[in-house]
Amino acid sequence: MFADRHHSWYGNLSPLLVRLLSTLLPELCLVGDWLEDEDGCLSVGCDVKLTEDVKTFTLGWVKHQGRKNSVTPLQLRTALRTLSTADPNTLPCLLHLTRQRPEHLIPYMGDLMTSLKVALDYIVPRRVQLLLHNIWFRLNTIIPRRLWLQTANSLRHHDTSTSAALPCLDYTHEMLTVDPLSVLRCDARVFRCPPIFGIVLHILTAYLAAAKAHLAAYASLNPLEMSVSSGHRQEGKGSTTELEREALRLAIENTQDSVATQLLLEICLPNDQEQQQPDRGNRQLSNLQQIRCQVCSFLHQAFISSPTLVKLVQFQGYHLDLIPVLVSGVPSMHICRGFLAELLSQPQLSKQLFAIHLASHLALQYPLVETMEVGRLCFSHLVSMFESQPKEICKEVVLSIVPAVCCFCCAFPLLCEEAASLLLHLLRVALSWVSAGSAVSTISQVRSSRSVFTVTQLSNERKSSNGQVSLGGGRDHPFIHTLQKVVSDLVDTMRQW
Repeated sequence: MFADRHHSWYGNLSPLLVRLLSTLLPELCLVGDWLEDEDGCLSVGCDVKLTEDVKTFTLGWVKHQGRKNSVTPLQLRTALRTLSTADPNTLPCLLHLTRQRPEHLIPYMGDLMTSLKVALDYIVPRRVQLLLHNIWFRLNTIIPRRLWLQTANSLRHHDTSTSAALPCLDYTHEMLTVDPLSVLRCDARVFRCPPIFGIVLHILTAYLAAAKAHLAAYASLNPLEMSVSSGHRQEGKGSTTELEREALRLAIENTQDSVATQLLLEICLPNDQEQQQPDRGNRQLSNLQQIRCQVCSFLHQAFISSPTLVKLVQFQGYHLDLIPVLVSGVPSMHICRGFLAELLSQPQLSKQLFAIHLASHLALQYPLVETMEVGRLCFSHLVSMFESQPKEICKEVVLSIVPAVCCFCCAFPLLCEEAASLLLHLLRVALSWVSAGSAVSTISQVRSSRSVFTVTQLSNERKSSNGQVSLGGGRDHPFIHTLQKVVSDLVDTMRQW
């Protein structure tokens, strides 16, 4: 970046240096860093705008401290030690550092890295966290590799349960290159502190790129041995070909990316405190939403660079509550529309239900003809699934897919009639279970009615039951009540259209 900013100093060497750097150290050629440096914005989404009043206040504070427009490392160290006590000297000191050139911030790097873990406390103002974020990314343009390593060691989680006889060794660049997921083995508070979490995501992105380059370099530096006599590669028993080695390398890269994705998705789930007290602590909810936005941005870049990762993650599956978060927050999730039918045909019941929920939210986000056909396919698949599964499993299945059916109907009102017919069919079968033996006449009456219900028939049934579809006894059962409510809502939607 320095050579690119001072192009006239290097002349024709600048393009050659960039080419050499992108080949040997791709982690230093992240697109986001180059774009931010070109635009003059050195903080990812966390710019700290310095107004004239703030600048005047900062300069006045520096002069009041008796310095000639500078802050010494000792003064910074003293201010950062009282970071969690709201020291009035901390904010102007950090504001002054944001006005310095990146190369002038190198003497302060050690103290700044030590303060990152202190900044994770809940009582630390967000303004201070954003300033540390801003300074970190300015340093990232000068000494990135050294900065990443010190940050990872500063934020790492130290397990106090281990024996004191086993010292905790600091990370090295080689260790993080071989195992980039070690970056996420950090203090749990990082996952609810968006400014610091943005730093961790940047380090993770860099070391994932370094891991790919390391694997490619290892494969090129260790080729298959050639047979001296024949001049062909030795491919005997237990040997591998170049294609197999390449396939293995790609499998390792995809495994690292998918594991990193799954770990980040787990971070997006609310913790126990957030689930038990959803109305307390608006900042906690805001932190979770910001963390989800950062993860979605990270996943979008990963999915764009490797479209096969999208399919791999969907086939692995994740929590159903995260499907609407990813569909609305990751634009590249539209790739999933191409393999929904394949995911739906998987033998595992959990993957089939996951495919139905994913298809329903994709239908809301992308209401296209192709997605509507997938919805019809899901409806037909549900009928066959319900008839082939045991009764205990079917109850859980139906209650779990009811929100997905409603999503399809909201996206495509033309599917309301098919959805109502599907749910009425399920309701008939459920009634036969609930009233087993005690309502034989009702069961025979339901089974005799095999025709597809039209909008008029559904409306008439709803009128005869004063707001609920009249299908016999067993209405006190919660399973039946849920289906009746959904069918009634669908009838209202159909009548409006």
